[in-house]
Parts: sequence; C-alpha cells; structure tokens
Amino acid sequence: MKISISINELKNLCRLLLDKAEKIGFKEIEFDVDNYWFVSSDEREVFNENYPTLSVGSITDDIQSLKKILDKTNPSTPVDFDRLANVLIALGEKISRSDKVY
Repeated sequence: MKISISINELKNLCRLLLDKAEKIGFKEIEFDVDNYWFVSSDEREVFNENYPTLSVGSITDDIQSLKKILDKTNPSTPVDFDRLANVLIALGEKISRSDKVY
C-alpha cells in the first residue's frame, strides 16, 4: 500500500499543531528528560524475525543540532528530519503529561 502527503499538507499540520500547543500555554518547551530510545533509520522498515537494535538518543543533542541550522552554523541534512521528529515526539509526550487540555 502506498500513501502520500504533500509538503504543503505537512507544513499546515505542523502549523496547526504548534499553534494549538502555543495557544494552551506551551510558548517555550523545557524538557526534563534527555535520553530516549530509537531505532536507526536503516532498521526502521525491516520486519523479520530479528528485533531491531535500540539506540539511545538525546533531546539536548537534537535541539542543539537543529539550532545550529537556524543560526546558519551548520547546513541542514536529511538526519535533521529525524532530529525534528524526535523533538516533536517529546513535545507530544510533554503535552500529554501536562494538565493542559489540548
């Protein structure tokens, strides 16, 4: 099965979700948990009898790397999509654990 989504749709979704988070009081997000588990991109889509190897990621490293793109210290790379996804996952978990109604 194939499914597609346009870049414009992704932009709109990000804007909608982040605007809503901002509206309920998440202006700047402070993360109190740094490390998380993740599956590397080369194993993410492999489904066989072997379980993928888990790696440890760092929200601090992800955010620092993404901010270097914003201040033009580093160019963006495809890995930055993974970094941004990890930050968005952590944000979603932070919102879910909060007492604010989303």
